[in-house]
Amino acid sequence: MHCHTSRPVIGSPLVEMGSNFRDRLASGRPLVGTVVTVPDVALAELTASLVDFVWIDLEHGAIGVADVAPLAIAARAAGSASLVRLCGEGDPALGPALDAGVDGVVLPRVESERQAAAAVPRLRHVPRGTR
Repeated sequence: MHCHTSRPVIGSPLVEMGSNFRDRLASGRPLVGTVVTVPDVALAELTASLVDFVWIDLEHGAIGVADVAPLAIAARAAGSASLVRLCGEGDPALGPALDAGVDGVVLPRVESERQAAAAVPRLRHVPRGTR
């Protein structure tokens, strides 16, 4: 979809970043990313323009869950995917982070297939999950 200036707007291929990122992951080629640890949207957009993904760090950064949406939007505007690292598999920020539009989550200290399988239902809405 284009406005009268022929520039892309919402509904453009940028909105498809999530599926594009999954395709790039599945390709097996190495991807390059960077960590965002401060809630600076301009810095996030600038760095996102240079990499395949940005990693929004809620575990160790100076970022709160309210900062996730603007940072994810900045990454998407730069053509990059956004991941958010939470504090753990039971982190209550999981739902709000997904609602903010990130392309994926990173759950630290998930060290077994059992732990990973237990976390998956929290990522999906009913009836496929418990979110």
